[in-house]
Amino acid sequence: MCSLFTAQVQPIASTVPYMIASSNHERIGQTLDLSMPVQTLEESVVFLTYYGMFCFCVADTEDHWREDTEQYKFIENCLATVDRKTQS
Repeated sequence: MCSLFTAQVQPIASTVPYMIASSNHERIGQTLDLSMPVQTLEESVVFLTYYGMFCFCVADTEDHWREDTEQYKFIENCLATVDRKTQS
């Protein structure tokens, strides 16, 4: 499964900055060998962070993404608030 994922991501990850965030392995908990502890399954894994001149909007591909969802609103707001003046 991981080999398939990395093969699919490789064309993008080899040409643009790429960052991995927590997902289902981390959130499911004790049922997987590769799990990591989290507080609850209800915790949001979306976040915004800056690294130098880069702004990272991190969303959860396992979660809802349609226009009326909180995650969609987060992504929309995150992209709208990027300060392009600091990226020159």
